[in-house]
Parts: sequence; C-alpha cells; structure tokens
Amino acid sequence: MKTRAVLASAAVAALAALSFAASLSFAGAPRSASPIAPPPTPVSDGDAAYGAAERLVNAGLAARRWTEKDARELRRLLPQMSRPQCERILHTLLPAINRGDIEVTATGRPF
Repeated sequence: MKTRAVLASAAVAALAALSFAASLSFAGAPRSASPIAPPPTPVSDGDAAYGAAERLVNAGLAARRWTEKDARELRRLLPQMSRPQCERILHTLLPAINRGDIEVTATGRPF
C-alpha cells in the first residue's frame, strides 16, 4: 500500500512539473487569428521521446522488472513529452507495478 501512495505521489508531482514547464514555454507565444491550418509538422522530439518511453515500458513489462537504468531513462524522457503522452506512459507503467506485473528493483523513485 505504501508503494502505491509513493507512486501516486510521484506521478502527481511529475505531471505538475510538466504542466508548469509547458505553461512557461507557451506563456509568451503569439496567437494567430489565421483560419488557415498550419502545415503538417515533422515528428517532434516529444514524439520520438514518447516512442522511446513506450519501448522502455514494454521492455520492462516483458522482463517483468524495472531497474535503476529504466527509471533514469524514463526521468530523462518524460520532460520531452506532452502531458497526454506522459499520462499514457504512466497509465501503463504504474498499474503494472501496482499489480505486481513488474518488480521494481530501482532504489528511490521509479521514474
């Protein structure tokens, strides 16, 4: 039970930090009144980070283990992703940890 509370607390803190960072990066951005749709954007760093995080979590699920290296890598990737992407990753990882599908061998925070 204590692990769930720690994980939930860590997830809330991570999402709050991402939300704060997003508000800083868009605070001064000018708004366009143009009705023309913007051109398609190339794959962003966030999309690449999301793909890497998804592979990382899937590898953890397959190995049934979450290591210190996995935790460090996910900590590096989370700030690069959008809030919905972070939520999808965490909504896959955290329930698996809580169900016992993944054994956390990392010390401290799992992400």
